[in-house]
Amino acid sequence: MSQKNKFTLSLGLFCSVFLFASLICSEYEIPKTKIKSALPEIKTEDRSESDITISEIRKEDKSKIELVLYPQKKNYYIGENILIQFCLINRGKTDVTVNFGGDYRGSWRALRFKVFAVNEKGDTVADPYPSEICFGGLSADFKIASGDSFIHTIPLNYYSRITESGRYSIYAKHDLGWKESENIPTGTTVIELKMPDEQKADELLYAMFDEKKFDGGTWGKASPQYADFRSIRCPAYFPLLSKKATSGNKNALEGLGSIPTTEATEKLIDLLLDEDTTNTLAQAEIFIDRIPFPKTGENRYWDTTQRAWKIAKGWKNEFAVYSEKISARLFETENARLREIAAYILQCVGQSKNIAVVIKEMTNEIKKSKSNDLSVNMYPAPRTPLGELTETAKILIRKFSYVPTPNKSEGEDLVYILKLKTDSTFRPVGWQKNYLSFFERNLPSLTQAALEYMPTPVDEIFYDQIKKAMKGKDITSQCLSCNLLLNAKTENFKEEIFYVLKTGNDKWLLGSAMFTTYQKPFRFDALKILCSRLDDTLVMEEAIGLIKSAVVSEGSGSFGGPKTLTEAKQLKIRWQKFLTENESTIRNGKIFHIGDKEITADLFPKTYEWELGNGKRWPK
Repeated sequence: MSQKNKFTLSLGLFCSVFLFASLICSEYEIPKTKIKSALPEIKTEDRSESDITISEIRKEDKSKIELVLYPQKKNYYIGENILIQFCLINRGKTDVTVNFGGDYRGSWRALRFKVFAVNEKGDTVADPYPSEICFGGLSADFKIASGDSFIHTIPLNYYSRITESGRYSIYAKHDLGWKESENIPTGTTVIELKMPDEQKADELLYAMFDEKKFDGGTWGKASPQYADFRSIRCPAYFPLLSKKATSGNKNALEGLGSIPTTEATEKLIDLLLDEDTTNTLAQAEIFIDRIPFPKTGENRYWDTTQRAWKIAKGWKNEFAVYSEKISARLFETENARLREIAAYILQCVGQSKNIAVVIKEMTNEIKKSKSNDLSVNMYPAPRTPLGELTETAKILIRKFSYVPTPNKSEGEDLVYILKLKTDSTFRPVGWQKNYLSFFERNLPSLTQAALEYMPTPVDEIFYDQIKKAMKGKDITSQCLSCNLLLNAKTENFKEEIFYVLKTGNDKWLLGSAMFTTYQKPFRFDALKILCSRLDDTLVMEEAIGLIKSAVVSEGSGSFGGPKTLTEAKQLKIRWQKFLTENESTIRNGKIFHIGDKEITADLFPKTYEWELGNGKRWPK
């Protein structure tokens, strides 16, 4: 996989916030600045891999790389989209390689960039998204020829939340895929910001409505100025945004949601309570980004900073009553996402009286639920109104010490299940008999809940129901049953586990079943079953992955299934031979490592490549 100028798939989609382009900018003069503090400490992240050979590194003179920052313009109004060009200039005589990407999937911005704005007092401006979690993304190496330059456009508002007028020094740095000792440059520039009055804000907004929103861009072109309504944040823009949002303008609605004031929150509430309003889903999504977090003791959120800022400035306790009315209206819709949001609103502001509402809505959702085939490739299932209602019920029954009565309604039964799971002191007489009756209803959602939230350690009285679910046709119930076996005597379910491994075609299901065999005497027999399916086109990629995980401890690298059926058949023969030769050690719990003589490259598809550290890879 180590090739120059090759995109490396890390985890997913290309971030639409940034562009690359070749552009000469050496004549730009960096404005002088007088500030008290220097650049905040920037910790360069370790590079996970290098696509450059040792000999090529010696040829590159990285000390001659200069970093220049320059804005699209020097003077801005707060609320405008501030674009800073990150320009690397190669003033040396040899080509230099830089690496970007792999740092944006699931995030609002590219996280390998370290960008700071510092005011005239020397204070660093708040980071709107300081704790983002990232799931990788595409990355690429680029060569900057001698005398050439390379640009990356940075949208400053996603790194610094500037809300006051003044002169700001901007600092930026990127690891470039280099080692810390390789003269990684830091760039700086200065911009001036003013607070717009209402007239100027209207003028700027009308210009933004005419601008194109960022459409993902293309490689090789500099980013033009584009509209970004998500990071306006300035109250001066409220009057026109409010007017436009009322008339159904989605851009205005997005801008309205960025403003952290009680007036903006009130406007969103009015829109959501207006039965004739348009864009209800967009309004609801924006509204819940400024409603108080559920008080659960757990954090379900990646980064709460921006939302907490809006809550602190834009929420009043009296809004809770209107939020309940919004929830009631959304529950009446046919849109599943709106009903899900309705449940979430009650998580955030619900009171004891809302438990009855939650139970009623849970009953409705359970009755119309169908078996889930995981066709959307999520496990145990996509978040649904019932899933969000379940989370809401957990919070409210704990907060208000609600005691449910079984067999009153399907919703009440689910709350009974949740109460048993979350309160170890709640074990009323006859609870096991009641619990068994939930399986007899033959309602997929209720069965899934009974399996997912079954009290552990699992009582043997439930074994027959678990076995029945494992051999049933509902994949989610099969997966949940396998997960339960981690808290049960797995040996009692060996037949059912083998059944799943022999017949299952879903990757989550196969993984759940295989995981139960780890550290068990029958792990070898499970491996034999998977090995027999290595030439089954429906599961051959999943099968080789699960075999690898159960046999070899190392997991980091690039993996994929066999490219052809011929390759799959060869792998099957090779693994059958491997299992025969190593049966006794595997049955005794042996886990192999890359480098062991038994582990050879022909055991894996040609797509497989392990990262061993220190720039080394196997099998290269």
